[in-house]
Amino acid sequence: MNFSSKFGDRLVSEAMSWKGTPFFHNARKKGIGADCLGLVLGAWEMVNNTHYDYELDYAAPPNLQLNHKNIEMSFDDISKRIPISKRKNGDVICCQLSKQQFHLSFYTQKNEIEMLVHSRVKLGVVEESYSQFWKSKTFKMFRLMEV
Repeated sequence: MNFSSKFGDRLVSEAMSWKGTPFFHNARKKGIGADCLGLVLGAWEMVNNTHYDYELDYAAPPNLQLNHKNIEMSFDDISKRIPISKRKNGDVICCQLSKQQFHLSFYTQKNEIEMLVHSRVKLGVVEESYSQFWKSKTFKMFRLMEV
């Protein structure tokens, strides 16, 4: 497995193709439904043309409880943790929205404007600014590996 910027670009391109996919808890099917983790893993699977088995037991919104240790364990064999300051296209942003609510997004940059692609409960998969709100909630970043 390796970490390349071209792979990150392909992840972003794939994630962007999911825009408009409705939010659906614990799902990862483009055009059908995906939650934040489902988008990340679903896009990774499509780019790598593989299936990734993971089992995370987390409650449905509004009490979404993606435990950050479970997230790290679920990504452990397909990613590495990176410093937030070293972010690049395709990196996975991990935000802490409340004491027990975590959220995942893809990081991207367009013409030096930082953006994220993620699945939101009421909006589904969207692209939006990596605003000060999201930056203030970011506590970890991961770089996914190409297989």
